[in-house]
Amino acid sequence: MSKKKVGLFDISKSNDPEWRPIFDEFEKFLKKHSNLQGEELIKQFRLWFKFEEIPLKDPKKSVWNEFTKDYPLGLSIQGYKIETNDKGKKERIPYLGFTADLDDLDDLINNIIAKSKKMNL
Repeated sequence: MSKKKVGLFDISKSNDPEWRPIFDEFEKFLKKHSNLQGEELIKQFRLWFKFEEIPLKDPKKSVWNEFTKDYPLGLSIQGYKIETNDKGKKERIPYLGFTADLDDLDDLINNIIAKSKKMNL
């Protein structure tokens, strides 16, 4: 079964008839709460739209990070999927993009191979 993937929102959809009511509702919210700022505005926004807070899984607490933390990889979160973890809680699993030059990637792979051989995988 395929999980729904969530990427970055395409703002050009703001004129799409399917999305227009959402933007109208957002505008209504902003007008009603124009006196609020910062955290209080965010709190009211989440209440108004009945948002469920779903935590993002930390890439720094991953096996991938353990193998790659010593390498100069550029990392960006490009979206996420929502899964239920072992404790029955929803969490956002990030889609990661990374950049590196070929020499650094070769070093990374050689290191992974060496570690795997030591682990008898």
